[in-house]
Amino acid sequence: MKPTSRECYICGKTFIAYHGSKRMCPECSEVILHHKRRNIPHLYDNPKDREAYEKDLKRRMTERHKDTIIADGYADRQMARTLERVGKVRTTL
Repeated sequence: MKPTSRECYICGKTFIAYHGSKRMCPECSEVILHHKRRNIPHLYDNPKDREAYEKDLKRRMTERHKDTIIADGYADRQMARTLERVGKVRTTL
């Protein structure tokens, strides 16, 4: 493949990519892949309000995948259904 000029998706700097799958410049690649510290605008952080995050995530996934399955109580329903099928087990000889 011919070398192409690309823009790093992390820092925005232009670099020469020698492979088709390269999306990061060598500096950012070194920082991320080798765990070196550097001030980069792309930070990984946990959500501050977990309940609000999960509520928003559920809303986004429902919109995206048209998901209408409700999993609340699923395990209890499955156990009850299995016990109905099996019936009573005799414990005496």
